[in-house]
Amino acid sequence: MKKTTLLITISILIFSSAVSLTAVDTAAMRFLDVIPDARSIGRGESFVAVADDAAGMNFWNPGGLGFIKPGDAGVSLTHAMYFADIGYEYLAGYLGLGKMLNFGISFMWMHQEIIGSTIWKDNMIKDSPYGNDSSSQIAFSLSYGLNLSGILPVNMGAGLSAKFASESLNTGGPDPGESGSTVAFDAGVLVKGLIKDISFALVAKDLGMQADYGGVKNSISSKLLIGAAMDVWKAPIRSSGGFALKKLNASVDAHLMTASDPFINIGIEADTMIKNILGIQIRAGYKLLQDLGAFAGLNFGLGIGYKGLGVDYAFGSYGDLGATTRITLGYKFSFGGEREIEEKAKETPEETAEETVKKSIEEAMEEKKQKELEEEVKTEEKTKESTEEVKTNDAMTEEEVKTNDAMTEEEVKTNDAMIKEEAAE
Repeated sequence: MKKTTLLITISILIFSSAVSLTAVDTAAMRFLDVIPDARSIGRGESFVAVADDAAGMNFWNPGGLGFIKPGDAGVSLTHAMYFADIGYEYLAGYLGLGKMLNFGISFMWMHQEIIGSTIWKDNMIKDSPYGNDSSSQIAFSLSYGLNLSGILPVNMGAGLSAKFASESLNTGGPDPGESGSTVAFDAGVLVKGLIKDISFALVAKDLGMQADYGGVKNSISSKLLIGAAMDVWKAPIRSSGGFALKKLNASVDAHLMTASDPFINIGIEADTMIKNILGIQIRAGYKLLQDLGAFAGLNFGLGIGYKGLGVDYAFGSYGDLGATTRITLGYKFSFGGEREIEEKAKETPEETAEETVKKSIEEAMEEKKQKELEEEVKTEEKTKESTEEVKTNDAMTEEEVKTNDAMTEEEVKTNDAMIKEEAAE
């Protein structure tokens, strides 16, 4: 109950920060705002304080790179189709080489081709003789992150991303269309353990130069993301077989943007396990303060994982604009060094409740047998000591008898000698 109250309080503070800002959308490179992965969309695009996978560390918060363990690595690939036949592809990866040496990389491509383009000619619309119109946007990023827990008194990850973005629009007509490019930066921090089971995050995104369209420059949409995430419930141990809930995590984000009105995202994720082998994640979320209709901000998601390999699916509603679905494939693995030991330990299945009880009983019985054995050994030692004492006493008694016999014989001889002497006198 205390955790839930605390998360609601944090949500109110973030909400208050968001509604205090408004903006007008005049920015370029808005494709940089497109959410790349199914997992975060399934959670209502509330992920800045989670950021624990390839997309999360490269797109949402590079501070998440600070929590990679040495030898950890992962990749993810996303495909999505938007309304108006807009395709979206996203590839991301990360690599942990040490507490102060973690890296991420990503590539995004959004594309659209309009079949049967038209032009305005002779006061009427006619088919274009120049082929199909098309558009293409790409972005490439490199990220670096480190953990500052050895420098600061808190468990904090910090990261920085540098990205190159370019877009070409309407390239199928007589006019070559517009194309532009820019360089931008993200900086973020992620703090864990400041309050038990709660993470806090702060990220500044898309900071940098204006986009250059052949000499015409437009600003891009910079953003400030504030978020918190909390483990509402965690299982102490797994139950045997069947379906078991491992963890329930809730999150809330505020997105403050220079090019549009702010909004609030909330999300939840239930992490479950079937027979301690197959992981299933169930997700839901809602985007507030977006004027697209009551159900427009409602998102759902589902994930399936097995031995590092994961598949995530998400459905997102945009009201009258339609809905989008997204599929992300991910793979996490580890290699070399101290991480190998941890991975070998993970190969052993976690104990179930029954196994834990059985093991405890066996340990208690083993301890009892050990104590009984020790008692038997002590008893035998005492018996042996008693036997030795008896033998020693017997030996001493026999020696005393011999000594007494010898003394008695000597006395008899002495007396006989004395008697003979007296008789002689």
